[in-house]
Amino acid sequence: MRNKIIKTILAVCLIVSTTFSVTACNSSGSRGSNVGDKEKGNRTEITFLCDANSTSQQAWLDLIKAYNDGVGYTKDHVYVTAKMQANASSPSASIFIKNSNYAYNVVAVNDSQNAFQTLAIKRDAKKAPNGYFLDLSSYAAADEDFQKNTINKNLLNWFSMTYNQNAQQGAGKEKHIIGEGQSLLGVPYGAAAHLNWYNEKIFKEQGINIISIPEEDLDEYNKTNNSSIKPHGYAEYKHAPFSGAIASENLAGQTVYKVFNNCIGMNWEEQRNLLKYFTKGWNSSSSSTYGFVSEYWFNYGWSVGGDVMGFDGTEYDFTLMDKSANYIVTKDNTIINGKTYMAGEIVKYEDKVNQADIATMDGVYAIPSQYDAVKEYISLQVATTKMVDTSGGKTYYGYGVATPETSNADNLFNTAQVAMVRGNPASIVEKSQSKYFSDFNITVCETYREYEGGSTYQKDGKSGFENEYLKVIGETYDGEVYTGDLKVVDGTPIVGNQTSASISQALVIPACSDPDKYQAAWNFISWVATEGQKYLAYAGTITPVAYDILFSKDYAYNTTLTKGKNYYAVAKMAYNAGRGDWGYFENGTWVTDWANDFNNVLRRGNETMTQFLDKKADQAKQALNNMYCVIKGIR
Repeated sequence: MRNKIIKTILAVCLIVSTTFSVTACNSSGSRGSNVGDKEKGNRTEITFLCDANSTSQQAWLDLIKAYNDGVGYTKDHVYVTAKMQANASSPSASIFIKNSNYAYNVVAVNDSQNAFQTLAIKRDAKKAPNGYFLDLSSYAAADEDFQKNTINKNLLNWFSMTYNQNAQQGAGKEKHIIGEGQSLLGVPYGAAAHLNWYNEKIFKEQGINIISIPEEDLDEYNKTNNSSIKPHGYAEYKHAPFSGAIASENLAGQTVYKVFNNCIGMNWEEQRNLLKYFTKGWNSSSSSTYGFVSEYWFNYGWSVGGDVMGFDGTEYDFTLMDKSANYIVTKDNTIINGKTYMAGEIVKYEDKVNQADIATMDGVYAIPSQYDAVKEYISLQVATTKMVDTSGGKTYYGYGVATPETSNADNLFNTAQVAMVRGNPASIVEKSQSKYFSDFNITVCETYREYEGGSTYQKDGKSGFENEYLKVIGETYDGEVYTGDLKVVDGTPIVGNQTSASISQALVIPACSDPDKYQAAWNFISWVATEGQKYLAYAGTITPVAYDILFSKDYAYNTTLTKGKNYYAVAKMAYNAGRGDWGYFENGTWVTDWANDFNNVLRRGNETMTQFLDKKADQAKQALNNMYCVIKGIR
């Protein structure tokens, strides 16, 4: 699970190691091939170890040239030279020890296992007494231009950490602290967030109408076009919701208008019922064998505010299957465990478990637990004949609409054996080489959402997934017309986090580099995080991280770049993505003891969730508390 996204990114990386000064060697592309037309003169020269491969290299060349010829020349008086090297954002510790051979002023570092967190806590009395990374907090606070950045604060928090020289292993011990309010050690510039690919050709074979309307634009669209589209990722309508919609028969035998909106995340019920159309076991007319393939649970749990681990203020617990409810705040300025929440936010674990009366508080609304979220994810890929778990007197069986065979996921999708697959920005580059690329498009990942009157009904009153169908908007159920409207409590829509996992990259200043150049290095980093983001729109294997670039004509609405694909979905997932469990702490070893069973036993239906916990929960909890870091204010 934790290695899949890494492998996907690395698959497109060719080792390129070329040093650039005034002109670049072996460069190509129509957008420029050197790193500055302006003379270096008496500017402060800084060196940059840049993570660039054959796909992203030109974007970085253009970025550096724009800086050297622009702000670097007119205002900062800084000149950047760069060594471009694939996979450079997983640097060795030797780069951060003062040495004439490793005199970089700015270095790219990713947040995967054994990278940022591991290096952030390194101390060496002689070689790195102040740590490997310079604390950037004071530079950020004094920089008015940087204060205008539109990077998600959650992402900035992942690159913030306070070192504690007394940090120890074990529950209740002192730790390094990652997250909100800590020292800024790196500034993120790019993300490789999960997204969903789907096969439009297969969708249309099932009579599905495909639209691309962001939820924030839906009211205006309906008003302008005299349409009645509801805020669903997938929905079925009794009457045509827009002009030109095509009717077809649904799996319940009704003639309906099926509508898939690739800019809104499907809720769990919509997803599992949509996937029936593409699974031969549920629909003999399907040209694909399964509807979906993905080995990642993150967006299911995170969408309801859950996670694999939870810190209660003293120690960690292994919460991958925590059965306690989560909560959406429905009123502004609700105080929970001494923290102020605004409407729409989901209560964090530490606050939830320390607020004894949270279940009866005014201004909060209970939503499913982390257990419910993981059970939903596992059920997709477990066969209908196999038990997922027994809980609360009920026995749950699989849905059988996804395959657990994730080792060849891309091939299954590329050969139309599955209708939908998890991907990332690098997969756009890969799939563009396929002769079937015109059949493929991108959608946001599934999430948690509630609708007035629910989402499903049981046909003829019979129980079980085989009798579950989506409610049709405009039909009457139990004497009431189903409107398909979002559920609203105290004026707050009951919508979970639209999120997914990502490996992100950031720029750091090695503490061992020349102190006289710290400010010059910061000036460049600040520019990359703001104006420089538009150049990274062309990087290919990563996306920008600044909101104002992601959702602009520089990226999501850049017709030259998008080539007809739904880059709004790419932008949406990039902006809201979080770090996967592989990079939570100083290394990824804590995942090892349970991840193999989760992926190769549990997901295949060869043990129940309860059996998995009986075997792995204690080990995982101990591994968590043996980490030297705790995470605050992120989830």
